[in-house]
Formats: sequence, C-alpha cells, structure tokens
Amino acid sequence: MMKKKMTLKEWFDATLPRGMTKTAYAKFLADKSGGKIGMSTILNTLKGHRLTGYAKGKAISDLTGGKVPLTEIVE
Repeated sequence: MMKKKMTLKEWFDATLPRGMTKTAYAKFLADKSGGKIGMSTILNTLKGHRLTGYAKGKAISDLTGGKVPLTEIVE
C-alpha cells in the first residue's frame, strides 16, 4: 500500500491536539526539533511559504515522521 503524501498543513491540522492553539502546537514542535527549526518557520511554512534551506526542511520532514516529503517543504 502506498503512503499518501500529505502537505504540511494537512499533517499539522490532523495532528493538532484538541484544545491547543496552532501557535502553541508550533512552539511544541519547534522545541521537539531540538532547536533546528523555530516556531515562526513552522507557521510560515503552514501559510504556504517554501523553505530555501535543506536542513530546516529535513528537520520538519523528520518531525512529521516522513509523512510530509521534502518536496512539499523545500523549493
């Protein structure tokens, strides 16, 4: 069975804990990344901005467990 590729926004909305704001969840994910990516990077990427840095894109892709491919995040 092929894994369906998701956009970051789809993944974020699907995993957002009930009762938690998007900003708080972005901060949680930024902390979980160990400082590789910031909260604003996650929020901007959710708005549709593409990242230019491979390392940040890889960090976000790793946070999603590989569900969001790098091609969806990095230009």
